[in-house]
Amino acid sequence: MSKYNRPASLLMLIVCILSCKSKPADTSDETIADTGVDRFIGYYADKGYANRNDGADWVGLIIRKGDDSAYHISVRSRADRKKTTCTFDAEAGTLTQNTLRAIVNGIGILFILNDSSIQVQPEGAEEADRLNYFCSGGATIMGTYLKQKDNLDPTQVDHRIFAKFLSLQNIFFDIESRQRDSGVYLTVKPYGLTKDTGSFHIRLNNRFIVNAETEDLNSDGYPELLIYTRSSGADKKGDVIGLSVNKGKSMSMIAFPDITEDTVAAEGYKGSDEFAIVETKLQRRFFVYNGEQISRRKFITYKMVQGEAGYRLIIDQIREE
Repeated sequence: MSKYNRPASLLMLIVCILSCKSKPADTSDETIADTGVDRFIGYYADKGYANRNDGADWVGLIIRKGDDSAYHISVRSRADRKKTTCTFDAEAGTLTQNTLRAIVNGIGILFILNDSSIQVQPEGAEEADRLNYFCSGGATIMGTYLKQKDNLDPTQVDHRIFAKFLSLQNIFFDIESRQRDSGVYLTVKPYGLTKDTGSFHIRLNNRFIVNAETEDLNSDGYPELLIYTRSSGADKKGDVIGLSVNKGKSMSMIAFPDITEDTVAAEGYKGSDEFAIVETKLQRRFFVYNGEQISRRKFITYKMVQGEAGYRLIIDQIREE
């Protein structure tokens, strides 16, 4: 080979070496992309969390995902030294590749994912003040939460699994669920009743709370409280725990029918229900399956009636689309 061709040959060899070295990086990127890790899921906290050992207050954000497509979002704050600052629970769906959206009390709330943080903000800028509702002392859930490598500090964090405070017609409901040695228990503490002011307790038995709403379902001037749950098992079956306020004096249970006992309602049912109060009725919606394929969506409307043993919710209408 002529000495004049050696530099060109050497250059080609160097290019080849550099190209070969770049291949492992490309393969690694593909491997990471194929793991299926959900970037939203994890633990986040505001800037106060870094100074928690010096006594600083802080607010954390937890994003989980169940067997269904919904994300379960909880905001919890420091609870070991004083009353909790912020409490929030909601289910959220995917709005864009980097944004989750939840609707709570008619407010659209966005959870925007950045490289190592989540930005929480209202969907409409004019609703910013309404995000103060979930906090005390003038605080807000709006802001930036940095992703953490580990779970939020178990010695400081508020350990309530679900928490919500609702009010209507001068009656207030403090709703929470907690893990105890014997299982998970729901507690409802009413305020504003004139006779029986004690708390209501129920063991959830392999269920978790999805949401809670209040409305005057029978238009008698006193509110009802509906708490929506879902089975922790593979059937993902929805259920409702209902409480009615009796003339402002006490609370009593509202019976809710088992969907599997109605062949028309249960046709094609495979759980993952969504519940919502529409005016003075309860609406249940879910996808109908034909075998393993989704064929349509079913809407079941319930109305509250007075029965021999108390109030109950009965099916008022079934429609599909």
